[in-house]
Amino acid sequence: MNILLVNTLYHPLAVGGAERSVQSLAEELARLGHEVAVATLSPDGLRSETILGGVEVRRLPLRNLYFPFRGRPPGAAKKSLWHLLDTWNPAMEAAAGAVMDQVRPEAVNTHNIAGFSAAVWRAAKRRGLPLVHTLRDQYLLCPRTTMFRDGRNCIRQCAACKLYSLPRLLATRQADLVTGVSRFILRRHRDFNGFPGVPEAVIHNGCPPPAEKGPLPPEKDAKGPLHLGFLGKVHPSKGLEPLIEAFQALPPGAAELWIAGKGEPSHERKLRRRTATDGSVHWMGFVEPRRLLERIRVLVAPSLWHDTAPRNVLEAFACGRPVLGSRRGGIPELIAPETGWTYDPDLPGALKEALERILDERSRLAAMSEAALRRARRFDLSAMARKYLRAYRSATEK
Repeated sequence: MNILLVNTLYHPLAVGGAERSVQSLAEELARLGHEVAVATLSPDGLRSETILGGVEVRRLPLRNLYFPFRGRPPGAAKKSLWHLLDTWNPAMEAAAGAVMDQVRPEAVNTHNIAGFSAAVWRAAKRRGLPLVHTLRDQYLLCPRTTMFRDGRNCIRQCAACKLYSLPRLLATRQADLVTGVSRFILRRHRDFNGFPGVPEAVIHNGCPPPAEKGPLPPEKDAKGPLHLGFLGKVHPSKGLEPLIEAFQALPPGAAELWIAGKGEPSHERKLRRRTATDGSVHWMGFVEPRRLLERIRVLVAPSLWHDTAPRNVLEAFACGRPVLGSRRGGIPELIAPETGWTYDPDLPGALKEALERILDERSRLAAMSEAALRRARRFDLSAMARKYLRAYRSATEK
Protein backbone atom coordinates (compact mmCIF):
# COMPACT_ATOMS: atom_id res chain seq x y z
CA MET A 1 0.00 0.00 0.00
CA ASN A 2 1.23 3.52 -0.77
CA ILE A 3 0.70 5.70 2.33
CA LEU A 4 1.33 9.38 3.05
CA LEU A 5 1.69 10.43 6.69
CA VAL A 6 1.49 14.11 7.61
CA ASN A 7 2.95 15.39 10.88
CA THR A 8 4.18 18.80 12.01
CA LEU A 9 7.69 17.59 12.93
CA TYR A 10 9.69 14.49 12.11
CA HIS A 11 13.00 12.90 13.02
CA PRO A 12 15.57 14.25 13.70
CA LEU A 13 13.58 17.40 14.53
CA ALA A 14 11.49 16.01 17.37
CA VAL A 15 10.32 17.55 20.62
CA GLY A 16 8.26 14.81 22.22
CA GLY A 17 6.60 11.43 22.17
CA ALA A 18 4.25 12.25 19.27
CA GLU A 19 7.16 12.64 16.85
CA ARG A 20 8.81 9.43 18.03
CA SER A 21 5.51 7.58 17.70
CA VAL A 22 4.92 8.79 14.14
CA GLN A 23 8.47 7.79 13.24
CA SER A 24 7.91 4.33 14.72
CA LEU A 25 4.70 3.94 12.72
CA ALA A 26 6.30 5.08 9.46
CA GLU A 27 9.33 2.83 9.80
CA GLU A 28 7.25 -0.19 10.85
CA LEU A 29 4.93 0.25 7.87
CA ALA A 30 7.98 0.40 5.62
CA ARG A 31 9.43 -2.70 7.29
CA LEU A 32 6.19 -4.53 6.51
CA GLY A 33 6.74 -3.80 2.83
CA HIS A 34 4.60 -0.72 2.23
CA GLU A 35 5.61 2.48 0.44
CA VAL A 36 5.63 5.22 3.04
CA ALA A 37 6.19 8.96 2.65
CA VAL A 38 6.03 11.64 5.34
CA ALA A 39 5.17 15.29 4.74
CA THR A 40 6.55 17.48 7.50
CA LEU A 41 7.74 21.04 8.12
CA SER A 42 11.23 22.32 7.43
CA PRO A 43 12.82 24.42 10.20
CA ASP A 44 15.13 26.29 7.82
CA GLY A 45 12.51 27.26 5.26
CA LEU A 46 14.01 24.99 2.59
CA ARG A 47 12.29 22.20 0.71
CA SER A 48 14.09 18.86 0.87
CA GLU A 49 13.60 15.14 0.24
CA THR A 50 15.51 12.34 1.92
CA ILE A 51 15.20 8.68 2.89
CA LEU A 52 15.31 7.90 6.61
CA GLY A 53 14.76 4.38 7.92
CA GLY A 54 13.19 3.30 4.63
CA VAL A 55 10.76 6.25 4.71
CA GLU A 56 10.66 9.05 2.13
CA VAL A 57 10.68 12.28 4.13
CA ARG A 58 9.54 15.46 2.37
CA ARG A 59 10.16 18.66 4.31
CA LEU A 60 8.13 21.72 3.36
CA PRO A 61 8.70 25.40 4.23
CA LEU A 62 6.16 26.75 6.70
CA ARG A 63 4.11 29.51 5.07
CA ASN A 64 3.29 31.50 8.19
CA LEU A 65 4.80 34.39 10.15
CA TYR A 66 7.55 32.37 11.86
CA PHE A 67 8.62 28.83 12.80
CA PRO A 68 7.22 28.34 16.32
CA PHE A 69 8.58 24.93 17.24
CA ARG A 70 11.99 25.99 18.48
CA GLY A 71 13.67 29.15 19.74
CA ARG A 72 12.19 31.94 21.84
CA PRO A 73 8.46 32.64 21.43
CA PRO A 74 7.47 35.97 19.80
CA GLY A 75 5.24 38.66 21.27
CA ALA A 76 1.58 38.02 22.03
CA ALA A 77 0.29 39.95 19.00
CA LYS A 78 2.44 38.05 16.53
CA LYS A 79 1.58 34.75 18.17
CA SER A 80 -2.15 35.51 17.89
CA LEU A 81 -1.79 36.31 14.19
CA TRP A 82 0.13 33.06 13.66
CA HIS A 83 -2.67 31.04 15.26
CA LEU A 84 -5.32 32.93 13.29
CA LEU A 85 -3.64 32.03 10.00
CA ASP A 86 -3.18 28.47 11.25
CA THR A 87 -6.93 28.00 11.57
CA TRP A 88 -7.00 27.60 7.76
CA ASN A 89 -3.81 28.15 5.78
CA PRO A 90 -4.40 27.99 1.99
CA ALA A 91 -0.67 28.21 1.25
CA MET A 92 -0.02 25.05 3.24
CA GLU A 93 -2.99 23.37 1.57
CA ALA A 94 -1.31 24.00 -1.78
CA ALA A 95 2.08 22.77 -0.52
CA ALA A 96 0.61 19.56 0.93
CA GLY A 97 -1.47 19.05 -2.21
CA ALA A 98 1.64 19.22 -4.36
CA VAL A 99 3.19 16.42 -2.29
CA MET A 100 0.04 14.34 -2.71
CA ASP A 101 0.22 14.83 -6.49
CA GLN A 102 3.83 13.61 -6.49
CA VAL A 103 3.44 10.70 -4.05
CA ARG A 104 -0.01 9.61 -5.34
CA PRO A 105 -0.87 7.78 -2.08
CA GLU A 106 -3.68 5.27 -1.68
CA ALA A 107 -4.42 6.76 1.76
CA VAL A 108 -3.49 9.90 3.69
CA ASN A 109 -3.02 9.71 7.46
CA THR A 110 -2.70 13.09 9.19
CA HIS A 111 -1.41 13.28 12.77
CA ASN A 112 -0.35 16.57 14.39
CA ILE A 113 -1.20 19.27 11.83
CA ALA A 114 -0.16 22.51 13.57
CA GLY A 115 1.47 24.61 10.85
CA PHE A 116 -0.29 22.69 8.07
CA SER A 117 -3.70 23.67 9.50
CA ALA A 118 -6.92 21.78 8.82
CA ALA A 119 -6.68 22.93 5.20
CA VAL A 120 -4.47 19.88 4.60
CA TRP A 121 -7.64 17.78 4.81
CA ARG A 122 -9.22 19.66 1.92
CA ALA A 123 -6.11 19.00 -0.14
CA ALA A 124 -6.71 15.27 0.32
CA LYS A 125 -10.45 15.36 -0.33
CA ARG A 126 -10.09 17.50 -3.46
CA ARG A 127 -7.98 14.67 -4.85
CA GLY A 128 -10.43 11.99 -3.80
CA LEU A 129 -7.96 10.44 -1.36
CA PRO A 130 -9.10 8.36 1.66
CA LEU A 131 -8.36 10.40 4.79
CA VAL A 132 -7.61 9.07 8.28
CA HIS A 133 -6.85 11.56 11.03
CA THR A 134 -5.07 10.49 14.23
CA LEU A 135 -5.75 12.48 17.40
CA ARG A 136 -2.64 12.92 19.55
CA ASP A 137 -3.43 16.18 21.36
CA GLN A 138 -6.11 18.87 21.60
CA TYR A 139 -4.86 21.14 18.80
CA LEU A 140 -8.29 21.14 17.14
CA LEU A 141 -9.81 22.55 20.36
CA CYS A 142 -7.05 24.79 21.76
CA PRO A 143 -4.09 26.62 20.19
CA ARG A 144 -1.91 25.51 23.12
CA THR A 145 -2.96 21.90 22.25
CA THR A 146 -3.56 21.09 25.96
CA MET A 147 -6.69 22.95 27.18
CA PHE A 148 -4.58 23.66 30.28
CA ARG A 149 -4.18 27.21 31.57
CA ASP A 150 -3.03 28.86 34.78
CA GLY A 151 -2.41 25.48 36.39
CA ARG A 152 -5.89 24.13 35.64
CA ASN A 153 -7.55 21.98 33.01
CA CYS A 154 -10.18 23.87 31.04
CA ILE A 155 -13.69 22.46 31.28
CA ARG A 156 -14.96 24.77 28.55
CA GLN A 157 -13.33 26.61 25.69
CA CYS A 158 -12.44 30.24 26.23
CA ALA A 159 -13.47 32.81 23.61
CA ALA A 160 -10.10 32.63 21.83
CA CYS A 161 -10.22 28.83 21.63
CA LYS A 162 -13.74 28.94 20.22
CA LEU A 163 -12.59 31.38 17.54
CA TYR A 164 -9.55 29.34 16.53
CA SER A 165 -11.27 25.96 16.71
CA LEU A 166 -14.48 26.72 14.82
CA PRO A 167 -13.07 26.23 11.28
CA ARG A 168 -11.12 23.18 12.43
CA LEU A 169 -14.11 21.46 14.03
CA LEU A 170 -16.29 22.19 10.99
CA ALA A 171 -13.62 20.60 8.80
CA THR A 172 -13.45 17.38 10.86
CA ARG A 173 -16.41 15.96 8.93
CA GLN A 174 -14.06 15.58 5.93
CA ALA A 175 -12.26 12.63 7.56
CA ASP A 176 -13.27 9.15 6.47
CA LEU A 177 -12.11 7.68 9.78
CA VAL A 178 -10.67 9.14 12.99
CA THR A 179 -8.32 7.26 15.29
CA GLY A 180 -7.20 8.24 18.75
CA VAL A 181 -4.18 7.13 20.73
CA SER A 182 -6.52 6.83 23.73
CA ARG A 183 -10.24 6.52 24.34
CA PHE A 184 -9.99 9.76 26.27
CA ILE A 185 -8.91 11.87 23.30
CA LEU A 186 -11.72 10.54 21.11
CA ARG A 187 -14.32 11.28 23.80
CA ARG A 188 -12.85 14.74 24.30
CA HIS A 189 -13.38 15.69 20.66
CA ARG A 190 -16.83 14.12 20.52
CA ASP A 191 -17.78 16.29 23.52
CA PHE A 192 -17.06 19.36 21.39
CA ASN A 193 -18.90 18.00 18.33
CA GLY A 194 -15.77 16.99 16.47
CA PHE A 195 -15.90 14.40 13.66
CA PRO A 196 -19.72 14.14 13.48
CA GLY A 197 -20.76 10.85 11.92
CA VAL A 198 -17.15 9.80 11.29
CA PRO A 199 -16.25 6.20 12.28
CA GLU A 200 -13.60 5.91 15.00
CA ALA A 201 -11.00 3.50 16.32
CA VAL A 202 -8.64 3.51 19.31
CA ILE A 203 -5.09 2.66 18.28
CA HIS A 204 -2.67 3.01 21.17
CA ASN A 205 0.92 3.95 20.46
CA GLY A 206 3.40 1.15 19.96
CA CYS A 207 6.47 0.82 22.13
CA PRO A 208 9.99 -0.54 21.62
CA PRO A 209 10.57 -4.28 22.08
CA PRO A 210 10.88 -5.33 25.73
CA ALA A 211 14.36 -5.01 27.19
CA GLU A 212 16.60 -8.04 26.71
CA LYS A 213 17.84 -7.77 30.29
CA GLY A 214 14.51 -9.00 31.55
CA PRO A 215 12.57 -7.93 34.65
CA LEU A 216 13.95 -6.40 37.78
CA PRO A 217 15.60 -8.81 40.19
CA PRO A 218 14.08 -9.17 43.66
CA GLU A 219 15.40 -6.56 46.05
CA LYS A 220 17.73 -8.06 48.62
CA ASP A 221 17.87 -4.97 50.78
CA ALA A 222 14.54 -3.19 51.10
CA LYS A 223 16.11 -0.64 53.45
CA GLY A 224 18.14 1.14 50.77
CA PRO A 225 16.78 4.15 48.89
CA LEU A 226 14.19 3.34 46.24
CA HIS A 227 15.09 4.88 42.87
CA LEU A 228 12.14 6.79 41.38
CA GLY A 229 12.22 8.51 37.99
CA PHE A 230 10.60 11.30 36.00
CA LEU A 231 10.90 11.28 32.20
CA GLY A 232 9.52 14.04 30.02
CA LYS A 233 9.26 17.74 29.35
CA VAL A 234 9.99 19.98 32.33
CA HIS A 235 6.83 22.09 32.17
CA PRO A 236 4.23 23.09 34.79
CA SER A 237 1.59 20.93 33.09
CA LYS A 238 3.71 17.79 33.54
CA GLY A 239 3.48 17.85 37.33
CA LEU A 240 7.18 17.70 38.20
CA GLU A 241 6.86 20.42 40.85
CA PRO A 242 4.24 18.56 42.95
CA LEU A 243 6.27 15.38 42.49
CA ILE A 244 9.35 17.08 43.97
CA GLU A 245 7.23 18.46 46.81
CA ALA A 246 5.79 15.02 47.63
CA PHE A 247 9.19 13.36 47.27
CA GLN A 248 10.86 15.78 49.67
CA ALA A 249 8.15 15.04 52.24
CA LEU A 250 9.22 11.38 52.40
CA PRO A 251 11.48 10.22 55.24
CA PRO A 252 15.12 11.16 54.57
CA GLY A 253 17.02 8.42 52.75
CA ALA A 254 13.88 6.50 51.79
CA ALA A 255 14.20 7.22 48.07
CA GLU A 256 16.12 8.98 45.32
CA LEU A 257 14.55 10.92 42.46
CA TRP A 258 16.14 10.89 38.99
CA ILE A 259 14.86 13.51 36.53
CA ALA A 260 15.40 13.19 32.77
CA GLY A 261 14.23 15.87 30.37
CA LYS A 262 14.34 19.54 29.65
CA GLY A 263 11.75 22.17 28.89
CA GLU A 264 10.63 25.63 29.93
CA PRO A 265 13.86 27.34 31.14
CA SER A 266 12.36 29.50 33.90
CA HIS A 267 10.40 26.59 35.35
CA GLU A 268 13.41 24.30 35.24
CA ARG A 269 15.64 26.90 36.93
CA LYS A 270 13.05 27.29 39.69
CA LEU A 271 12.95 23.55 40.36
CA ARG A 272 16.72 23.14 40.17
CA ARG A 273 17.13 25.89 42.79
CA ARG A 274 14.63 24.12 45.02
CA THR A 275 16.60 20.86 44.86
CA ALA A 276 20.12 22.35 44.72
CA THR A 277 21.04 21.21 48.25
CA ASP A 278 19.11 17.92 48.12
CA GLY A 279 21.56 15.12 47.38
CA SER A 280 18.73 12.67 46.75
CA VAL A 281 17.49 14.53 43.64
CA HIS A 282 19.52 14.02 40.45
CA TRP A 283 19.07 15.97 37.19
CA MET A 284 20.15 14.06 34.08
CA GLY A 285 19.07 16.53 31.38
CA PHE A 286 17.88 15.26 28.01
CA VAL A 287 18.91 11.60 27.63
CA GLU A 288 17.72 8.51 25.82
CA PRO A 289 14.82 7.04 27.86
CA ARG A 290 16.62 3.77 28.60
CA ARG A 291 19.49 5.63 30.29
CA LEU A 292 17.03 6.75 32.95
CA LEU A 293 14.90 3.60 33.01
CA GLU A 294 17.85 1.29 33.61
CA ARG A 295 18.76 3.38 36.67
CA ILE A 296 15.36 3.46 38.39
CA ARG A 297 12.83 0.94 39.68
CA VAL A 298 9.58 2.94 39.34
CA LEU A 299 8.63 5.66 36.85
CA VAL A 300 6.31 8.45 38.00
CA ALA A 301 4.03 10.11 35.40
CA PRO A 302 2.49 12.95 37.46
CA SER A 303 0.80 14.95 34.67
CA LEU A 304 -1.58 17.69 35.75
CA TRP A 305 -3.00 18.23 32.26
CA HIS A 306 -5.00 15.56 30.46
CA ASP A 307 -2.00 13.86 28.90
CA THR A 308 -3.37 11.99 25.89
CA ALA A 309 -1.26 8.83 26.04
CA PRO A 310 2.28 9.52 27.29
CA ARG A 311 4.84 7.40 25.50
CA ASN A 312 7.10 7.29 28.57
CA VAL A 313 4.63 4.91 30.28
CA LEU A 314 5.03 2.39 27.46
CA GLU A 315 8.80 2.86 27.41
CA ALA A 316 8.86 2.10 31.14
CA PHE A 317 6.88 -1.10 30.61
CA ALA A 318 9.28 -2.15 27.84
CA CYS A 319 12.10 -1.91 30.39
CA GLY A 320 10.13 -3.79 33.02
CA ARG A 321 9.46 -0.72 35.16
CA PRO A 322 6.10 -0.32 36.91
CA VAL A 323 4.52 3.14 36.75
CA LEU A 324 2.81 5.48 39.18
CA GLY A 325 0.53 7.73 37.12
CA SER A 326 -1.98 10.49 37.72
CA ARG A 327 -5.60 9.94 36.76
CA ARG A 328 -5.41 12.34 33.86
CA GLY A 329 -6.28 11.89 30.21
CA GLY A 330 -5.29 8.53 28.80
CA ILE A 331 -2.81 7.57 31.54
CA PRO A 332 -5.24 5.28 33.48
CA GLU A 333 -5.95 3.40 30.22
CA LEU A 334 -2.32 2.32 30.02
CA ILE A 335 -1.68 1.25 33.64
CA ALA A 336 -3.15 -2.07 34.77
CA PRO A 337 -3.30 -2.82 38.55
CA GLU A 338 -0.50 -5.38 38.27
CA THR A 339 1.78 -2.91 36.45
CA GLY A 340 1.47 0.16 38.63
CA TRP A 341 -0.63 2.59 40.63
CA THR A 342 -2.76 5.65 39.92
CA TYR A 343 -3.75 8.60 42.10
CA ASP A 344 -5.99 11.67 41.90
CA PRO A 345 -3.80 14.81 41.63
CA ASP A 346 -6.72 16.94 42.81
CA LEU A 347 -6.65 15.33 46.27
CA PRO A 348 -4.19 17.02 48.66
CA GLY A 349 -1.50 14.60 49.77
CA ALA A 350 -2.55 11.87 47.30
CA LEU A 351 0.81 11.78 45.52
CA LYS A 352 2.77 11.56 48.79
CA GLU A 353 0.48 8.76 49.99
CA ALA A 354 1.02 6.92 46.70
CA LEU A 355 4.80 7.19 47.07
CA GLU A 356 4.56 5.90 50.63
CA ARG A 357 2.47 2.98 49.40
CA ILE A 358 5.17 2.07 46.87
CA LEU A 359 7.77 2.11 49.65
CA ASP A 360 5.54 -0.20 51.68
CA GLU A 361 5.05 -2.55 48.71
CA ARG A 362 8.65 -2.88 47.57
CA SER A 363 8.41 -6.65 47.84
CA ARG A 364 5.94 -6.57 44.92
CA LEU A 365 8.25 -4.75 42.50
CA ALA A 366 9.87 -7.84 40.97
CA ALA A 367 6.49 -9.38 40.12
CA MET A 368 5.23 -6.03 38.84
CA SER A 369 8.32 -5.77 36.65
CA GLU A 370 7.47 -9.08 34.99
CA ALA A 371 3.86 -7.93 34.51
CA ALA A 372 5.09 -4.68 32.94
CA LEU A 373 7.12 -6.62 30.37
CA ARG A 374 4.08 -8.74 29.53
CA ARG A 375 1.94 -5.63 29.14
CA ALA A 376 4.54 -4.03 26.87
CA ARG A 377 3.99 -6.85 24.39
CA ARG A 378 0.37 -5.71 24.02
CA PHE A 379 1.71 -2.49 22.51
CA ASP A 380 3.84 -4.23 19.90
CA LEU A 381 4.89 -1.99 16.98
CA SER A 382 3.84 -4.53 14.37
CA ALA A 383 0.37 -4.91 15.92
CA MET A 384 -0.02 -1.12 15.98
CA ALA A 385 0.98 -0.81 12.30
CA ARG A 386 -1.47 -3.53 11.27
CA LYS A 387 -4.29 -1.72 13.07
CA TYR A 388 -3.45 1.43 11.09
CA LEU A 389 -3.47 -0.60 7.87
CA ARG A 390 -6.98 -1.83 8.71
CA ALA A 391 -7.99 1.79 9.29
CA TYR A 392 -6.56 2.85 5.91
CA ARG A 393 -8.38 0.03 4.12
CA SER A 394 -11.62 0.88 5.93
CA ALA A 395 -11.28 4.51 4.82
CA THR A 396 -10.55 3.36 1.28
CA GLU A 397 -13.70 1.25 1.20
CA LYS A 398 -15.73 4.16 2.54
